[in-house]
Amino acid sequence: MRRKVGISILSFVLVLPLVAAAPPLIADVPVPTGFMSQCLPTSVHGLVSEEISAERVRRQKANRNATFAAFSAVPYRLSILSFVYDREVAAGEAADENEMNDAINEIMSAHPGAELSTRGTATLPISGVSTEAEVALFFWNSEGTEYGSFLWLVPRQTHYLKLRVTYTRPKGDQGKSMEFVRESTYSVARAICSAR
Repeated sequence: MRRKVGISILSFVLVLPLVAAAPPLIADVPVPTGFMSQCLPTSVHGLVSEEISAERVRRQKANRNATFAAFSAVPYRLSILSFVYDREVAAGEAADENEMNDAINEIMSAHPGAELSTRGTATLPISGVSTEAEVALFFWNSEGTEYGSFLWLVPRQTHYLKLRVTYTRPKGDQGKSMEFVRESTYSVARAICSAR
């Protein structure tokens, strides 16, 4: 059963100004005629665009025709991965639930001791358009460092958009780290070229 996550719970309450200049875009992966897809930015103001190896691009494309972009920032060791990959046209709510559960299980497996703090729905400003998304928030400790990670999943007609946002949570500074994560996540979401 899904529940609506109040924006205040996730501390995603501020609306940020649009990035003034439109970023250059990664060309979309080829899709069959008549199908819509999304494109991802190659740069986002205030974030570092991470270089992606040709081998990783090839592996992602082989996995459900995925394309992705990666961004980072020094504060809070922020890492944002954004993915667009195929979704069955006939997929419904049950398939979307399975997709989210699979993504949650991947994160829990990759980070032993991780805690799923909250899960539900919230909105992201995809291309500046408020768009409903599934969201989950995780916390874990690794070698004395506290981490947080948001998982966002946006089902579209023919594809999924997924964002994975990971950051550190210094003691006494959790509010500032969350604010930085919110601003950065919204900047990436606004730079994605389509909300459809």
